[in-house]
Amino acid sequence: MAKGNHEGKQAKNSRLKVILPVFFLLLIAAGVLWYLFAPPGWPLSANRQEGEKSMQALEKETDALRQEVARLQDANRQLENQVEQLNRQLSEQQEKGQQDEQQAAPEEQYRQLKATANLYSKMSPSKAAAILQAMPRAEAALILKAMSDRERSRILPRFDPQTAAQFTLAIQEIPPLDEKTDLDLVRTRLAQALPASSSVPAAQPVTAADMAQTLAAMEPEPAADILQQWWNRDRTGTLEILRSMNPGSRARIMAALDADVATDIGRQLVRGSS
Repeated sequence: MAKGNHEGKQAKNSRLKVILPVFFLLLIAAGVLWYLFAPPGWPLSANRQEGEKSMQALEKETDALRQEVARLQDANRQLENQVEQLNRQLSEQQEKGQQDEQQAAPEEQYRQLKATANLYSKMSPSKAAAILQAMPRAEAALILKAMSDRERSRILPRFDPQTAAQFTLAIQEIPPLDEKTDLDLVRTRLAQALPASSSVPAAQPVTAADMAQTLAAMEPEPAADILQQWWNRDRTGTLEILRSMNPGSRARIMAALDADVATDIGRQLVRGSS
């Protein structure tokens, strides 16, 4: 009986001696197989996946930034085009404004000339002739040219015959006036066509006192218009005429002048008397 138990234990030990090495061999084999056939990069595959996700996110952000840069560049080009277009429009408007000013200048001069000629035509012929006689001859001829033939025919006989003839011949050489006429050029031509006033005999020279008396006898508004025309061309002579007036007449005419012109004239009168 004891012998049988002993033999059973030996057999069991023998089996264990066989099984254990086989078990360890299987573990080793499994480890080798796992090592050989494990996923690439394991155990770093998880980190690699995270890295790939981060790279993809960065690529998306980079693409978004590229698109934003492209959008901003396109917007900048549009702004540059708008600025260029606005500058071009501004240049065109400035050029047009200059052209309009150049066109408006002759029109305004012609309008003022016609208003002055109309003012003289409403005076009595003797008063109109007396005032025109005191003007520069080219200016007087220009005013006569701006009148109608009927108005001019009323005033010319009030000049001495030689002066009237000279004005008539000079006026005939000038084409009809209109809004586009260069009046400065016309003045030059008239000055060249008319002899100096000193070469024309005058029956009676017109003095500043005579002109002061003539203006004082007129209505304040037309007298102020004439005085303002003279002031723009001969300030010294205008001041002399005003000083020759009595205070009442001078005050009425000064009140009818433009405020700026009246202020300027008043300042010059005060300076001259101080």
